[in-house]
Amino acid sequence: MEMCCEVDGAAGRAGCPSCGQQGRPVSRATVGALARLEVEASLLATKHYRFCETPTCSVVYFAPEGVRLERDDVCVAVHQKDNGPGVPLCYCFGYTRARLVGEGEGAIAFVGGEVKARRCACDVKNPSGRCCLGDLRRFLRAMEVDQSEEAP
Repeated sequence: MEMCCEVDGAAGRAGCPSCGQQGRPVSRATVGALARLEVEASLLATKHYRFCETPTCSVVYFAPEGVRLERDDVCVAVHQKDNGPGVPLCYCFGYTRARLVGEGEGAIAFVGGEVKARRCACDVKNPSGRCCLGDLRRFLRAMEVDQSEEAP
């Protein structure tokens, strides 16, 4: 059985058709789970997709065959492309930026325990197809840096 926080195999090396970023491999299952119903089935038949993390780029998923799915083609807000406080950083357990500000390290402990118990589904719920725990940690570290820079 594949663990949800493992990354699927390598995909084509072509860059994002919009911004040129190489992007990270993401599984067909992730793309299929997050694509809106209006997305043509032929776009979801590709075997190898990549995830574009460039915040200013409208493309979320792309494939060497010319396939591209944009923000409006997925059914969740993608935190790499939307920095709103209500956007999830953890798609499995609903941790948004706003919620993390209030719960801090307690959220890390909770999500870490759930990941260890294999009760997460990051591979299909997180648009990047990766474990959300790293995103939570990066956000909290950045928040600490911001607070330390504000202190006199």
